[in-house]
Amino acid sequence: LELALEKLMRKGKIDATTADIIRDTITSLFENDRFKSYFLKGQQMNECEIITKDGKLLIPDKIIVHNSETVVVDFKTGQISPSHKKQVSEYIQIMRDLGHKNVRGELFYTETHEVIEVAG
Repeated sequence: LELALEKLMRKGKIDATTADIIRDTITSLFENDRFKSYFLKGQQMNECEIITKDGKLLIPDKIIVHNSETVVVDFKTGQISPSHKKQVSEYIQIMRDLGHKNVRGELFYTETHEVIEVAG
């Protein structure tokens, strides 16, 4: 993290104040056990492009394949919206269509650390 922030500052992309905000935000996220769990176990797939049989392109933020289940996670900022659940439900369905069993979804709101479970 520090190397990435230093590189951005050297390139003039961010200033020291912005670097501090980014550092604090990322540190806070990884202090959250639920958020941290998304990166610890299972086969991790990040922003994989999936094309539906109708030709629609879907890009879930994170898919975690465990032995007993598949979890689709979408990270959000801002306010909770019904469209977010609809989006994750669509991801869950495509994973089922691809042959994954026991698929569930979660929305993780990065600003509040709120988690909403999404049934398929």
